[in-house]
Amino acid sequence: MAVSTLVETVAAETANTYVTLAEANQYFEDRPGSTLWSSATTDQKTQALLAACMDIDKLEFLYEIYDQSTPQALQFPRTASTIMNNRHQLTDSSGDPIIPTDIKRAQMEQAYHRLRLGSAEIEDMAAKGIVSKSIGDTSVSYSESLITAGAGATIGSMAASFLRSWINRVREVRRG
Repeated sequence: MAVSTLVETVAAETANTYVTLAEANQYFEDRPGSTLWSSATTDQKTQALLAACMDIDKLEFLYEIYDQSTPQALQFPRTASTIMNNRHQLTDSSGDPIIPTDIKRAQMEQAYHRLRLGSAEIEDMAAKGIVSKSIGDTSVSYSESLITAGAGATIGSMAASFLRSWINRVREVRRG
């Protein structure tokens, strides 16, 4: 069976990615230390981007989904009557919805994280509560900077750094 085609159409009911393969290829071309991406096949890159988008979309984000009237497949774009502390841009200069740069970067970094560790291995490690892994002189450690998304997918630290300000952090307050 063939790998799905990436569909990056803002607010569409058929969208399955926030970034195109061309955007991801350019991002990793410009990013130091990303030879794993350039050595991956087009199918591997596409699979990693699709899985990364699903990982990210399991999180609870600030603001409301942009298109409330028709099915919007992905969590972004978002809309709000007020923007918290003017820190998030939700539209372009014409007022049209956008996919924020942080979200695009998070998807690309999560795709790289999945390529580096292997998609199935990520869920398995998260389910087992593994916080570090070493093979020979290479090790990967996880810390509180990771976010656990929904059904056990672990968001890598680089992706988490881009997502942090977008996550809805509702905390229950108990009074004595």
